[in-house]
Amino acid sequence: MKFISVSLGICFSIAVVAHAQVPGPEIKKTPDGYCLLRNTAAYAAATQFMPTSLGECLQSGGVLPQPPEGIQPNGLQIYCRGVDCVDSISKFKAVYPIQPSGRPRPLPLATSLSFKQRSLIQNANRIFDTNPTLAILLVERGEVIFERYHPQVGPKTPLLGYSMSKTLTALTVGRIHCSGLLPDLDRKAKSYDDRLAGTQYGEATVRQLLMMASGASRGSAKRGGNPLNPPVHLPNGFTGNPWYAGYADVQKQLHDYGASQKKPDQSLVTAGEEFSYKNFDTQALAFVAGGQDRPEFSTSFSTMFWPGVQAEDMAYWIHDQKGITHTPASFHATLRDWARIGLHIMDERRTPTGDCYNRFVEKASTTQIQNQSKSFGDDLWLGRSFQGYGYQIWTENFEDPHGTFYLNGYRGQRIAINPVRQQMMVVFSAQENYMDKLYQLFASWK
Repeated sequence: MKFISVSLGICFSIAVVAHAQVPGPEIKKTPDGYCLLRNTAAYAAATQFMPTSLGECLQSGGVLPQPPEGIQPNGLQIYCRGVDCVDSISKFKAVYPIQPSGRPRPLPLATSLSFKQRSLIQNANRIFDTNPTLAILLVERGEVIFERYHPQVGPKTPLLGYSMSKTLTALTVGRIHCSGLLPDLDRKAKSYDDRLAGTQYGEATVRQLLMMASGASRGSAKRGGNPLNPPVHLPNGFTGNPWYAGYADVQKQLHDYGASQKKPDQSLVTAGEEFSYKNFDTQALAFVAGGQDRPEFSTSFSTMFWPGVQAEDMAYWIHDQKGITHTPASFHATLRDWARIGLHIMDERRTPTGDCYNRFVEKASTTQIQNQSKSFGDDLWLGRSFQGYGYQIWTENFEDPHGTFYLNGYRGQRIAINPVRQQMMVVFSAQENYMDKLYQLFASWK
């Protein structure tokens, strides 16, 4: 494997890697099930990843009650081990590969750096060196001014965006809506797909799902955006439990967790009444986008949204055993293609055309509902650094409240965008215990 170093100004380096064919993980049979192993030197070399211990079973995935073909993504974090969290593709066989563009969008390197940019890069390097950062890329006025990778991650590593996948779900819904296949966002979701009937997600409108305002059970920080407790009739029905009958079936999950949220006085929260961050609102959008007379979500994503990004590399969605895309948290793409996603959004915001999709992106990236989840209690207070929410996009960051919006993902995945300043920050992390430093870094770029 050859590395080429390109220098640009102070503390600016880019590693370019020749990407080898990646062999799959080995599978070990145990007395009780199957164990996925990332245990070959060839795999480590091809992915620039060295497992904690060669031949070691993945954490919490050591014993599974079904063959590897049935392993599914709900509760992806339980399969992570260190840096391995950035690329979970090999752990799942149920993957929809998304083809790149034949003509990828150029990402030119800045040929010179201002004093302010050099200072920003110094601060970015300091954050990188002292925190669990995996990759970072800074773009100003369409040019890359800084790009850096953890030694175990490279330019061709497919990075798991976790809940940044939610934003892609919303934008795909926007494309479908503007094509005429979802003519009215204010219709109940169940009217577009009767598989949602009998759930609070189906009673909510599409717009309310986009705003995380379905009125269904609130998401918990402890459970990564899933409800804190399983349904009363399913005491072991946690979505990340491989023995739960709905583990590989997101439709069953939506029905099992489909009741309305109860208030302290036992009255029910109604659709549109409150913002509460929850994975299942986004999962319901997979049915809205890909139900009845419409193609499955990943197909619409591939044909209607992804071409506008002009990606350079393969990307991936994970799906359940029935072929339903896991829209809340399973999209993988390389760092530069994540940057192209951000630039696509920025383009729509910087060039108002007044067409349907352009108006949709503007609404998606501006506050549509206030984040008042602090009032629900500590574990249900998600997005603590943000006062607002658009359509699966966080707004009004406390450090930079005017014009900046964020795509956020579990474990510290972030894309910050300010269309007026034409600035973007893309960061991938192993943990999110230093996000305040990233928010301050982007805010200092004014």
